[in-house]
Amino acid sequence: MNEVDILNKKMLDYFLAKNIDISSWENKEFLDELMLNLSLKFETELKEENLQSICKQLDLEPTPLHLSKYYVKLFHLLFLLLENVNTKQEKCGKITNSLIKELNFSPEQSDKIFPNIDHLYYDDFLLNKKFHHMSKENKKRYEKDLKCFYISFSGRNEIPHNKSFHEICLEDLSNEENHDIDNYLLYEYGKFLRNKLKNMIELEQKLLEVLKDVLDLEKKILKSFLSRQKLDSHIKKSRKLIMNLWKESDEGYIQGMRMLENIIEDLQLKNIISQQKRILKKLERIYGNKTIPKNDLYISSSEL
Repeated sequence: MNEVDILNKKMLDYFLAKNIDISSWENKEFLDELMLNLSLKFETELKEENLQSICKQLDLEPTPLHLSKYYVKLFHLLFLLLENVNTKQEKCGKITNSLIKELNFSPEQSDKIFPNIDHLYYDDFLLNKKFHHMSKENKKRYEKDLKCFYISFSGRNEIPHNKSFHEICLEDLSNEENHDIDNYLLYEYGKFLRNKLKNMIELEQKLLEVLKDVLDLEKKILKSFLSRQKLDSHIKKSRKLIMNLWKESDEGYIQGMRMLENIIEDLQLKNIISQQKRILKKLERIYGNKTIPKNDLYISSSEL
């Protein structure tokens, strides 16, 4: 292990031991103080020949202050990447997970990409007037709508057996592309969500590549010989990627919620009409040719 690797290990332990809050990295006064303290540490603990050699390998001016500035910038980048990238073997990172949770109305589940809307198809009822399941007609409409959304979102040409809206997850996303425009609103939302999530996953993968160039994720050690120029390039690239990632997330939330609201309103309207028809049919079976009593809960055929 050469002197740069030895110092990298010491610096990793040093910064981890400080347990720095992510918000502190945006505080200039905090960073200036951190840089000054680290510079004093190098001045007292590093021999002149070691300082000269390390700075030469990292392409730095051979001073404690320049070396201190290098490590503060390096760990600022590292903590920023770790805050925005998921290092586990998952399909997407933290920002994409956050968007999915908001769009599926569930703070616990980040893999399911659609809220549970099955009840918006319930049009059959018991005598206690509770709508508890789908009629045959609504079941067919549900299956057609589900297939339309699944195909436009996943890109696959078939939907798995017994799948429901709230069981569709990120793992269903494929590189294929297929279309089913049976329900235009669901088709457009599926296509929008597919493109938005694929863009975000691509950006997160690029951030992960930067992280891998800085940190060995398996050994949990800093990579050797990350020059000042390369570090500056990584910082510039990462800032741009993170800004684009949050921009995609904000657009995804605003437009996605608007599209979801339109879908829910459309389904509610269709289901109210279907529920009223079911009520009227049951009343007609009960009363036959007799006049159906006027009741605020029911409407006549002419009002449908």
